[in-house]
Amino acid sequence: GDFSAKTLKVNGSVEANSIITSGIGDRYYTLDLDVTVGGQQDLNLSNKLGISNQNWLHMEIIRIISWSSNDYWHTKLQFNDTHLPSKGDIQFGKQSVNPAPGIEFSGNMIYSYSESGDHVVEYTHQGTDVNVSLLVRVTSDWN
Repeated sequence: GDFSAKTLKVNGSVEANSIITSGIGDRYYTLDLDVTVGGQQDLNLSNKLGISNQNWLHMEIIRIISWSSNDYWHTKLQFNDTHLPSKGDIQFGKQSVNPAPGIEFSGNMIYSYSESGDHVVEYTHQGTDVNVSLLVRVTSDWN
């Protein structure tokens, strides 16, 4: 049901299909990508994640959920210098000899600022074309 109180105290556990937060906090999303080999291509994170009206966000990969190819592939999401003050990069990929893909933790977060609320990154991809699903944590002001 609906609760009008601002505080809900639970002694035990809570089951929910989703929890909506307000204020500054984290939300988790599945980011599904169909990445193809080629030069830099744009990826609109706002559209892909269904996020609107957020001036800023911080995103990082928590886990690679699934991938469609066991051959070599590598993907990098990043901003170019025209997107300042947005910064950072996220890199992940798979070596054919490894049983699962990995996340490169030297570059595993992006900070995006956009007055329009449209958060667009560029991606480059090498190796085999792949469909990949990522569990990502997004921090923003959800008011």
